[in-house]
Amino acid sequence: MDTSYGRGTALERDERSPTTVAKEALYTMADVWGVGLRRPGEDFLRVIFGAFMGNDELAHYDCDEFCNEARTVAATDGPQVLVIASFAIGAAYSASAMKSDSAGRLHRAWTYATDAVWEAAGLSARLGAQVEQRSALGRMGAAARHEEDRALKRDAIEAYLNGSYTSKDAAAEAIAGKVVPAKFRTVRAWLVGLSTGK
Repeated sequence: MDTSYGRGTALERDERSPTTVAKEALYTMADVWGVGLRRPGEDFLRVIFGAFMGNDELAHYDCDEFCNEARTVAATDGPQVLVIASFAIGAAYSASAMKSDSAGRLHRAWTYATDAVWEAAGLSARLGAQVEQRSALGRMGAAARHEEDRALKRDAIEAYLNGSYTSKDAAAEAIAGKVVPAKFRTVRAWLVGLSTGK
């Protein structure tokens, strides 16, 4: 069984099989594993999925029984375990789809392939929500930092305009660290960028 990491080309509807659909679900889960958990997608295919395909004990383990146990453990042990369990459940469904397909049990294979796609979609959606949440927090933090910087700049420019300095360098020297908590070069850059009739 080929578990190499990498997507194939999109297949036409009549070319799809439970195995190709299960592989696409695996690739999606590997991508989510790589982005969400910051681990190589190859690790997911080799470690999690490989366990279901290569281990004789797991190979004979009933997928439905495993998935029910994994959901029970995840429900009691918290959200991080739920994510890992979802990866394992998706891998188990993919492995079962491929095994059922090669055994000629197509109805069962398609059922498992569909379940694998469902798990992959759930993981993708969860990752998308986390990314959006992190982005929103990042934007709020950046806006707060920029507002603070703009207030410091306004105070420095106001001090410059209200003072009588011989040069912008002299003003920056007098203002930096005393009027506003900023370095000389920062205040100087603000003042040099200012065009006044002074």
